[in-house]
Amino acid sequence: MKSVKMQDNFVRMGIEGPRNVNTTNFYGSYFLSEDEQFFSIKEFEENLKMKIIKNEENLLILEIKNLNVSIANALRRIMISEVPTVAIEKVNIYQNTGIIADEILCHRLGLIPFKINPDLINYKDEDESYNSFNCLCFKLHVKYNKKVGSNTNSQCVYSKELIWVPLDEEQKKHFEKNIPKVVEDNILITKLGSGQEIELICFLEKRDRKNTCKMVTCMYSCI
Repeated sequence: MKSVKMQDNFVRMGIEGPRNVNTTNFYGSYFLSEDEQFFSIKEFEENLKMKIIKNEENLLILEIKNLNVSIANALRRIMISEVPTVAIEKVNIYQNTGIIADEILCHRLGLIPFKINPDLINYKDEDESYNSFNCLCFKLHVKYNKKVGSNTNSQCVYSKELIWVPLDEEQKKHFEKNIPKVVEDNILITKLGSGQEIELICFLEKRDRKNTCKMVTCMYSCI
C-alpha cells in the first residue's frame, strides 16, 4: 500500500526518464483499502489545466497540470502513431563516388524532414507504382571540382540542394502555392572531395508511425 501511495504523489526519475508512469485510478489498485479510487471524468475536466508555452510553425509546447503521466504518455503514443508524415522511402543512385557508402547515404537522406502537407498526397499501396498522386520526387546532383589555388579540399553537400522535380504538369499545378521543400536548408548530408560526384533521385511517400520510424512527431517530459 505504501508503494502505491508513493506512486500517486511522486514521479520516480531515472537516467532514461520517468519510471513509474502507470496510473492507480482503476478498480483494484487499493484492494481491501478504504482509499479505493476510481477515475472520474468530471473531476478530470475540473482539475485539468493547459497552457500554451510556444506555438511556432514547426513546434508546439504545452504545459499540462494535474494530468497523470500514463495519460500523457498515451496521448504521445497516439500522436506518434496517427500523425502522417512524408519522408524519403526510395532512392535511386546513379552516381556516388564520395566516401559515404550508398546504404549510409540513403539512411541519412531518409532522416531529412520535409515541409509538405500530407493531406495533398495519397497513401501508396504495396502493389501500386509511383505516380503524381502518391509520391513526390526530389533530385540531388552535386559535383566538386577543386579550383586552382584554392585551399578548400572538400565541399559540403546540404539538404538545400535537394530539388523538387514535379512528376507531371498536374502535380506541378497542385503544389504551386506550397512548393515542397526541406524544413532546414543546412542539414549536412555528406562531403565531397575534388572530382567526386553524387547524382540521385528520391521518392517521398506518405506514412505514419505504424509503418515507419523515421519521424517522431511528439514527446513529453515530467516537471
